[in-house]
Amino acid sequence: MNALSITPFLDSPKSKFLSPKKIAQRLSLQVNDLAESAHVHRNTISARPQSPKVQELLRAIVRVISAATEAFGDRDRAITWMM
Repeated sequence: MNALSITPFLDSPKSKFLSPKKIAQRLSLQVNDLAESAHVHRNTISARPQSPKVQELLRAIVRVISAATEAFGDRDRAITWMM
């Protein structure tokens, strides 16, 4: 996965943390759905998005999106396939 493939999912261009809100929005999910997947309380994913457990889940999601984008040639098609 290259830096360009994760940039849309970062809190800000200079951030090193993935944004749960941006990932949830891109996947047409609620942030609560991501919290459930990470096995953390729904407030944790918003209040402490930088926590290792949350970031681990988000990295896994972005890796799948990135690999699927390479396979399908288009991020939108990849996300549709994921869902």
